[in-house]
Amino acid sequence: MQKNLFISSLVLVSIGLAGCTTPSGGGSVMSRPAPVVIDPAVGDPCIEAAMAKYFIGSERVAVLSSSPQGGSTAVTMKADVRDAVCLVSATGKVISLTDTTPKSANQIAAEEAAAAAAAAGPVEAPKVVKKKKKAAKKPAAAPAVATPAVEGTKPSTATPKT
Repeated sequence: MQKNLFISSLVLVSIGLAGCTTPSGGGSVMSRPAPVVIDPAVGDPCIEAAMAKYFIGSERVAVLSSSPQGGSTAVTMKADVRDAVCLVSATGKVISLTDTTPKSANQIAAEEAAAAAAAAGPVEAPKVVKKKKKAAKKPAAAPAVATPAVEGTKPSTATPKT
């Protein structure tokens, strides 16, 4: 009985391991598109622009293809999970970097809500009602104490020091 249970366990584990892949074997590990060899004067500025725009490292940017477009070159690239097209001038200067990834339903809804809020006009912040502090009552002045009159002086009405 124990021997059959052990063999069954081994078979289940080996079946489970057969479905796994290693990073070198591809499979379930995120694979990057195979890099395409293009002129570095065209590809490098696009990679740098994508790194700056999306705040990612160069290892997360892959150039997929390039094609001449007018007097410039359009470079199709994958930047992390985004698809992008970079337009580079003949001198190697990036003209534009456009995100071509389709928007999700959440992004569309958020943009519509922002546009509706902007069309409604500025929202006034609620006025803060400040409660007036009750004036602190000053301690009542000590009653004037008459000091005994000394011959030849006026009577004093000075308050005693506390």
